Amino acid sequence: MNALTRHISVCVISVAALVSGCTRVGEPESIFDDSPPVAIVAGKAISGEEYRRTYVDYLLDTGLPDAPERREAFLRRMVNVSLIAERERSAGIERTDAYRERARLVSSRLLVDSFVERQIYAQIEITEEDLKEMFVRANTEMTVRHLYARTIEDAERLRARLQAGETFERLAQEVFDDPQLASSGGLVGPFGFDEMDPAFEEAAFSLARGTVSEPVRTANGYSILRVEERITKPLLTETEFAERRDRLEAQVAFRRKARARAEYLAGLMTELDPVFESNTLEALAAQLLTGRPAEAETLSDQDILVRMRGGNEAWTIGDFREASERVSEEQIARIRTPRDLTTFVEGLLAREEMIRRARRSGLD
Repeated sequence: MNALTRHISVCVISVAALVSGCTRVGEPESIFDDSPPVAIVAGKAISGEEYRRTYVDYLLDTGLPDAPERREAFLRRMVNVSLIAERERSAGIERTDAYRERARLVSSRLLVDSFVERQIYAQIEITEEDLKEMFVRANTEMTVRHLYARTIEDAERLRARLQAGETFERLAQEVFDDPQLASSGGLVGPFGFDEMDPAFEEAAFSLARGTVSEPVRTANGYSILRVEERITKPLLTETEFAERRDRLEAQVAFRRKARARAEYLAGLMTELDPVFESNTLEALAAQLLTGRPAEAETLSDQDILVRMRGGNEAWTIGDFREASERVSEEQIARIRTPRDLTTFVEGLLAREEMIRRARRSGLD
């Protein structure tokens, strides 16, 4: 046993047990259940509540979908961070410049979390009707046709073609590589609560049967939906509702937080009004996406990447590089197209603006 692993004195409950029975994508129920500490590192417990809160905030912050393997990886990361921090404290590394810089980055993350909690989540109210609606959803199965598009422009073109009289069956053969989806007209289901992308599911439950949706932004692109069938369990009892009430409230809160955060960020981007310098953006994309650094050799930290607020403010390549250090490698790995890069930069802009607002509010 090496010096690092000796600091883990006991694992009280495995992550497999914590997420047992969770095979759905969304916010599976067990992350809202009570549980004992998930690990004890150097005599300090990582409680189930701390893990759940941190993990849920991570999903909301990154926009990544929940999955059992992501939960397990996140817990391992929490344990590793605790181990490294303990080792660094023992070695006196907290007195070094590198440690102080890392502490500054962590402080920025906590500042954003505090701002989001006070300025966005604190406004959320959950009513009895909200819980009852969620209870009905949890006892409903749906069958939906959908078409997939990578970009909003492609999604809007697909919807226009549907409006002009083309069918899901015809268009599905064009947009899907999967033989099952292509031959079935994009038919999905029946599926139940928490089995689909949250935005996809929200749109499906909100649509009247037979209605074609607007483009729906999901984790992987855009979808056009039409509900074919919706079946709700015929007998729902007050006893069942009471038994699941706490869990339903947590699930409603999770979704309300995601929606409130998205709405706030959309308003923030409208206010910032970012306009990208196309040449700089193309050079940066060439560097990040194609592995061809030649196009980016002329980029310097002083080059302007995006202008904001009618050109009154600017963000440089140097600002981009500094802000990128505060996000996870997983987020960066999701940048696969120039459009993804644009969205990523907009997310960084929003994050930096929230840090500024948090400091002006005295949260630091």
